[in-house]
Amino acid sequence: MKIDIEKQIKDAKYNATDELSACIFLAIRAEQNKEYRLRMYMHGVLSFSFLIVMVPVIQSLVADLSSSGIFQYASLIFSDSSSLSVAWQELSMSIVDVLPGMSIALFAVVLFALSISIRNFALNFSSRVSVVS
Repeated sequence: MKIDIEKQIKDAKYNATDELSACIFLAIRAEQNKEYRLRMYMHGVLSFSFLIVMVPVIQSLVADLSSSGIFQYASLIFSDSSSLSVAWQELSMSIVDVLPGMSIALFAVVLFALSISIRNFALNFSSRVSVVS
């Protein structure tokens, strides 16, 4: 939740000298800028690290998928649709059985963490830009 200190003080009808108010507002803005900058850099580094981690996770997923034989099932589905209509339940259970669950779960977790980190980076970047301007 974004809090605008200047608006709250004006709504409270606080009367102080203009010079003191300006100094207080500048100090508050400086602290907010420092906080937004720290958050932006932290989420930027976190996003970059998740992006780097994503490369071996994708390599592992592709290797596990190719060794599991899932591509043979996919070629069977597209080449012989008549056998698919007869034994679709057995085929679907076989596909689920050969899927590499841990690699898919690891990929999903890293992808989720990367998307959250990029989202937070973008939010902090836009907040910092609105505070500075």
